[in-house]
Amino acid sequence: VYDEAGNATSLSQVVGFPVRVTALQGQGFYPVILTEGWNLISIPLETSISPLTLLNSLALGTGSLAAVFAWDSDRGMWLYFIPNVALTLPEIRDGMGFWVYFEGAQGVLFFSGEVPGIEIVDTVDQRIAPAPIVYELYAGGNFVGVTSLDFTSTDAYLATLDLSAVSSYVFVFDNQNKIWDVVILGTTSAELRPGSAVWIYAFRDTALIVRPWYNS
Repeated sequence: VYDEAGNATSLSQVVGFPVRVTALQGQGFYPVILTEGWNLISIPLETSISPLTLLNSLALGTGSLAAVFAWDSDRGMWLYFIPNVALTLPEIRDGMGFWVYFEGAQGVLFFSGEVPGIEIVDTVDQRIAPAPIVYELYAGGNFVGVTSLDFTSTDAYLATLDLSAVSSYVFVFDNQNKIWDVVILGTTSAELRPGSAVWIYAFRDTALIVRPWYNS
C-alpha cells in the first residue's frame, strides 16, 4: 500500500497494528479487555453491531455480559440491553462510548470492522488516503469512543474540538482501577487505549473530527 505522500508502506505500519486487507477494503480486528464490574468502552473500528453481536463477541469461558448501557446524548436518555430481560438499545456503533457490566475476573471482546481513518482509493494496488471521521456532539454530556487501532492521547484525539463549545474538563474512566481520570484540555493529557471512551460536556452542538492514524 501507499501512504498519503505516495510512499510504499504496509497497512500495518500505517495504522500501527497488524490488520487484514481484502481486495476491496481495509479490514481489521482488535480485542478489548474487560475487568470485573463496570467498563466504559467503545468499538475501535468503523462499524456498527447489534447488542446480540456484542454478546457473541465475548471470548468463550471468560465470564458473561450482564448489562450494556449507552447514553443517547441527542435525546437525553439511557438505552440499554440486559440479556434475556430488556432491550432498548438498537445498535452499537463506532464513536459511541458505552458501559458494559462484566461478570468474571477478566474477559475479552473481539471486534472486527473497517480500519479507521483510511480510504482505499485504488483497489488494484491498495492505494490509501486519509479519511477523517466526524462525530457529532450534542449539548450536554457525551460519551465519545476512541476509534483507533493505536494508542493515542487526549491531546491528539481531541485536537479538533472547538474549545469554546465544550468544557475544558473531560473524563476518562480507568476500567482496571474503576476510577475517573480528569483531564484539563490544553493543560493536562491522558493516554487513550483503542476501544476506550471519553466523557465530554458540550455547551452547544458541535463536532469532533477524528484522524486515527495520521494525527496521533
